[in-house]
Amino acid sequence: MDSSNLRRRSQVTRQPSLSGLILLKPAARPEAALENYDKAITIKPDYAAAYGNRGNALRDLKRLDAAIASYDKAIAFNPDFAETYHNRGTALHELKQFEAALESYDKAIVLRPDFAEAYNNRGTALHELKQFEAALASYDQAIALRPDFPEACSNLGTVLRDLKRPEAAIENYDKAIAIKPDYAEAHSNRGNALRDLKRLDDAIASYDKAIALKPDYAEAYNNRGAALKEFKQLDAAIASYDEAIAIKPDYAEAYSNRGNALQERKQPEAALANYDQAIALKPDYAEAYSNRGVALQELQQPEGAVASFDKAIAIGPDSAETFSNRGSALLGLAQLDAAIASCDKAISIKPDFAEAYLNKSMALLLKGNIEQGFELYEWRWKTEEARKNQCKLMQPLWLGQQALQNKTILLHNEQGLGDTIQFCRYAKLVADRGANVVLEVPKPLIGLLQGLAGVYELVEIG
Repeated sequence: MDSSNLRRRSQVTRQPSLSGLILLKPAARPEAALENYDKAITIKPDYAAAYGNRGNALRDLKRLDAAIASYDKAIAFNPDFAETYHNRGTALHELKQFEAALESYDKAIVLRPDFAEAYNNRGTALHELKQFEAALASYDQAIALRPDFPEACSNLGTVLRDLKRPEAAIENYDKAIAIKPDYAEAHSNRGNALRDLKRLDDAIASYDKAIALKPDYAEAYNNRGAALKEFKQLDAAIASYDEAIAIKPDYAEAYSNRGNALQERKQPEAALANYDQAIALKPDYAEAYSNRGVALQELQQPEGAVASFDKAIAIGPDSAETFSNRGSALLGLAQLDAAIASCDKAISIKPDFAEAYLNKSMALLLKGNIEQGFELYEWRWKTEEARKNQCKLMQPLWLGQQALQNKTILLHNEQGLGDTIQFCRYAKLVADRGANVVLEVPKPLIGLLQGLAGVYELVEIG
């Protein structure tokens, strides 16, 4: 049994949900516009429309707090102007004050029930608040009011994707693209859903279309890199991440994903540098801290790995992968009880998490809890890595319960030569149950294991 433990890196590829936020009345020259609105207000201090437009200019200049104050002034003078409430909501939205934004959108809709843009942006706020069903309903209402609304169709698709409904998501992205064929964001989001379905060629084609439409689209290059990485085209994936970073040098997610590709290419030092850069750009980036911990484990630095996982958990305490990876690092420090507790936490978050059960089994075996340890070790067959090497036979797997008298059983190696040498001595215990034991081993061990007690027939793999 290989003593290495399973670790999982986190990858961020999702198109930001604010891509479909509709901003009304953008100013072509916001600085000049602001000067003129201020002049108008000086002449007419109760000029509600000027305060509203002033808020729009301030929002375009990313002076969001000042924009909200200007919208509030407009509302004080004219409380029945739906567009002002809507625009106020977009400024709050950009400040990530989603509940306050939602209240503003709701007020706009009360004043103007056919306000499709407000329903769309209301949906994005609900999406950010993880109220997915309510978001769907809001997007549906936006589309009912305005059937040719590509942003609402695309945003609806993104919620459906988060609800693990990629086929329905693709249908809505296709609707958005039918309305607006040059809608780069919809093409990229469509690629994400295709990647969920493991249709990687189609996903890459969708990202390529997005990039052709919008050559400076950093997110599409990042998402394309993720698909190429799944294809095991690591050099191409890294090149795609490089393009994303060249376009957007402060793109923390692209650095973290680039680190994942380098890690898979067995370059943990380079991966670590990318995770560190991601964290420098985004200090509250839990996934990058978790991925950094994995790289430190590969570099045989378990203390540093645990510290990195702890930082990730402090930022985002709901990641089963991080708790499982932390358990793996604690195993390397021989802190077995702490490792088991960390794996148990991972399992409480994600009850079907095979890697966490497997890491827990390692700790139990090292503690001498052989029976429970080997019972949980069966979870290895549900991990992606083990499934690649699983022996596929028509005959059922023997787990020790069925009688073996006068039956033939195949014992085959699963991992390395050392594990095979260590465990082949148990062939006699199986033979003692009345079975004819056929032992399948790698060619280099054939000579060594000739005449092994309990073996009826020794065969070479293949």
